[in-house]
Amino acid sequence: MNAEQILRSLELWPESPEIRAISEGYTNQNYRVVAAGKSYFARVAGDLPDHGVLRSNEAVCARQAAAEGIGPRVLYAQDGILVTEAIEGSPLCEGQSLDSETVTDIARLLGRLHRVVPSEAVAIADPIAACRRYLARVPNHLIVQSHGARFREILDTAPDPSPTCFIHGDAFPENFIDDGQRVWLIDWEYAGRGDPAIDLAFVAMNFELSPDQIRDLLDAYGGDVSTSRVLSLISVAGLRDALWCLVEGEVRGLSDPLVEYAERCFRRLGIDYRPEGESGIPSRVR
Repeated sequence: MNAEQILRSLELWPESPEIRAISEGYTNQNYRVVAAGKSYFARVAGDLPDHGVLRSNEAVCARQAAAEGIGPRVLYAQDGILVTEAIEGSPLCEGQSLDSETVTDIARLLGRLHRVVPSEAVAIADPIAACRRYLARVPNHLIVQSHGARFREILDTAPDPSPTCFIHGDAFPENFIDDGQRVWLIDWEYAGRGDPAIDLAFVAMNFELSPDQIRDLLDAYGGDVSTSRVLSLISVAGLRDALWCLVEGEVRGLSDPLVEYAERCFRRLGIDYRPEGESGIPSRVR
């Protein structure tokens, strides 16, 4: 069965569902499902070993986030199939200029998340370890020697991670949904037990927060994470996303959206990334 047939076969729907593919996303088949006037989000996907993604871990994390009212209610999570209630609202956008109210809402949401005691079944979420795995996975010819040395320096000088709480691990802007009343977090593929400063660093990077906004973020967050720790992990967050792109291009080829995203990720590190040859041909980081 294809993904749509699998979703139709689930004994969840009060009537024959309307299923529409969602184009966003690089690695998964995502769908919006409407049945009896109610909307749902559905994902049909396998494990992603190159990215350390286990669907069983995603299911545990999504259920725990839902139980805490941080993520949408989970209706089904088994064998790589995930169905949740849809959050009706607007996703935030990368580079979006955040007003102080939205900064506060994000900070308080992450504060709630980080106070959750993670299930013992939850995996470790460590972007530093992920970067090292990616560097071992990426062919040497794709990274010039000087950049490879810089990448290792970023990782060697990063603070040791402290996996003390439940973190999202991929605080990408579109994973925050504003329904007009509050902000929700979705997409728990990279979640697990981790260092709370990691989520805050990803927020600071993705929304290009100023030093004053980072201080406001941490003030509203209300935890004991220092500004210096967040700042020290921003380069790790940038490196994780950039290396993710290289590995994704090696595994599944370079689509135009992935090339554009990779260019943006490497630009954060002050590096020029340009694909060589046709789509799907490995690229070089200059």
